[in-house]
Amino acid sequence: MDVTIIHLSDLHLKNDAENRFRLNVLREDISKLQAKGPVFTAFTGDLVQAGGDGGYELLFDELIGPLAAMGHEIFVVPGNHDVDRSVASEPFCDSMLKDRGSS
Repeated sequence: MDVTIIHLSDLHLKNDAENRFRLNVLREDISKLQAKGPVFTAFTGDLVQAGGDGGYELLFDELIGPLAAMGHEIFVVPGNHDVDRSVASEPFCDSMLKDRGSS
């Protein structure tokens, strides 16, 4: 069985005209894909420029939602720009980033 994997990384989207244009072109290009099996689309790291600026609404409404409607399986791995720092407490962030010693 054929499988198609699309990997989009570090989009750094903002809710502005330039980024709406970029998403439209990207969605149009992906819609032309002639996949013969399942399509898995991974969004990794820094989906938006800043966690609280409306970039997520743009991303979900203009790209992730339409891709899911086309049948894509969607995977999202956030990056450091995806954190809304206005709601993330410093102690919580410190505890998550604490070096736990890897093996």
